[in-house]
Amino acid sequence: MIEAHVRLRKAGRSFVGLCPFHQEKSPSFHVNRERQIFHCFGCQKGGDAITFLMEVEGLSFLDAVRDLAARAGVEVPEEFTRGRRPDADADARRDRWRGVMVDALGFFQKMLWSDPAGEPARRYLLERGCTREVAERFGLGFAPLSWDRLTGTLGAARHSPADLEAMGLAVPRAGGGHYDRFRGRLVFPVHDLRGQVIAFSGRILPGLEEARPDGSEAAKYINSPETPLYRKGKSFLGLPQARQAIRTARAVILVEGNFDLVAVHALGHPHVLAPLGTAFTPEQAVLLSRLGAETVTLLFDPDAAGQNAARKAFPVLAAGGAVVRWARLPEGRDPGSLLPRGEKDALAACLAEAPTFLDRALRDEVLAAGEAPESRAAAARRVASFIGAIVDMGERDEQVFRAAAALGIARHMMHREVETARAGAAAGADAPMPQDEAGAEPLQVRAPEAEALVIEAVLVHPSLARDAAADRVEEAFASNELRRVLQRLEALVIEGSSEGGIAADELLEGLDDAATRGWARGAILRAAEAGAEGAPERYARAVEAVRVAAEKRRAGPLGSRIRAAEAGGDHAGAVHLLEEKRRAVKGGVKKIIYGSGPRRRRAAAGAVPRGFGTEGGAGVPRGARHGAVGQR
Repeated sequence: MIEAHVRLRKAGRSFVGLCPFHQEKSPSFHVNRERQIFHCFGCQKGGDAITFLMEVEGLSFLDAVRDLAARAGVEVPEEFTRGRRPDADADARRDRWRGVMVDALGFFQKMLWSDPAGEPARRYLLERGCTREVAERFGLGFAPLSWDRLTGTLGAARHSPADLEAMGLAVPRAGGGHYDRFRGRLVFPVHDLRGQVIAFSGRILPGLEEARPDGSEAAKYINSPETPLYRKGKSFLGLPQARQAIRTARAVILVEGNFDLVAVHALGHPHVLAPLGTAFTPEQAVLLSRLGAETVTLLFDPDAAGQNAARKAFPVLAAGGAVVRWARLPEGRDPGSLLPRGEKDALAACLAEAPTFLDRALRDEVLAAGEAPESRAAAARRVASFIGAIVDMGERDEQVFRAAAALGIARHMMHREVETARAGAAAGADAPMPQDEAGAEPLQVRAPEAEALVIEAVLVHPSLARDAAADRVEEAFASNELRRVLQRLEALVIEGSSEGGIAADELLEGLDDAATRGWARGAILRAAEAGAEGAPERYARAVEAVRVAAEKRRAGPLGSRIRAAEAGGDHAGAVHLLEEKRRAVKGGVKKIIYGSGPRRRRAAAGAVPRGFGTEGGAGVPRGARHGAVGQR
């Protein structure tokens, strides 16, 4: 299921790939099929199959459960979905909102094809060369020139004004009530990855422009505002129509306008998408990578705004490792102008001959700079900002060489400009930190290596949790978060529910903050890679290191007190403190050798428990839906 969104490769007992939730150059996203969990060591997102679907496709819990059940060919009993989550009300709201969007789309489509009011829209589509078959493929509709026809129709279908407003379809009036947001426009539905409508984009139609109080012209396009279902910086127009074609071609064409999208698709290039009136974002670059696009061709409008948009998009795309090409139609034409006359060959030639972005950008800068030294220096700075976005160092050096030669400047000067640009980009980068469920940035867990090794050994050899509890090992931990993890493991085993295998869901649900849960997921994966063989020996060495570190922390303050006593001439006090420090260290060594509390019940050397870390363990452990850390 995850492989539909992430290209994975085998790495030990796990599978790894580029994280679908953030931009990265090296894979840090791990999936363990035996445990049925995923975890990204970069952004700390993780969980089970349900969590993945909720995150990657924006589903509610119930939708994710139903999706997985459908994949497995089973039905979800109604009593299972009723009252199973504290946010069941939120799931119900999302279901209502999706119903609103489905009914709104049906209304717009009926207006376009069946209502007399849709005649101007039908005529306009014909003029633009858009056949009914193509229009229906994209789900186009029409919003009539009426203040409340949509709100009235959906209200009669028992959709509340509050839900219409939440979905951006209705706007509250100053004096009370609501009016339609989309009026007198051809409507393009915006879909998510699952093909569900989440927003609309409306194009004004000639002759249906409304007079504005200030005399200004109406906007050519208006889009839905951001809603609980729709984030414009994470969305594209044309996703359902392009998704499979992008995966097949391993490439995508990006255009600006809605009709540009329809034209490029209709002229034989279905792997085309359009951003929705916003600067290109890292989230959109991640989505293209998830769709399988390795090459991105920018086919933006030839005007200054289109060229500026291409220049802004390149660094974001290059940071994700994509090959970026920059296509331009001849004579300053835009893609939408090709459709009325069916100019397939012109479009195909433009795309086939598209140079790399850097080739075209460098050519533009050289032609614009002329011979003036100051103009060439300014051009070098602009080109350097593009070269600096390239991930691969070898390619970056090659582009530095080419740019220096083309601009007629010294190579070391061009290299310095690139490094300056990279430093500026790094300083101004707004990289998103991992966030917990509430959206706040969690503190990163600082895990001492020895303490982490103790927990990983317990994960693969659960009986060691009894030894850890008897010896009060967690009391020597420096990390409060890791202390809570070990205590949770001890409780699960001592309560008798996890002696043969610790269920991942039981461990994670007992941890009270997102950062600790994130670290614990990573520990589960690391433990799976280490396996159960030799776990008791690793545990013993790690406990020893933990206790030595604890004694050093305890004795550390005595050192400063000894130095202070000597500096103040209190030699007797210094000798007393020195003896106290010696006893502390000696006591620590004794604890390491003999242990503390009840005599330790050492696990037999080399013993391997059933399940976690073994091959072909029989049976399905309890908690297998969330993945078991050890089989029973």
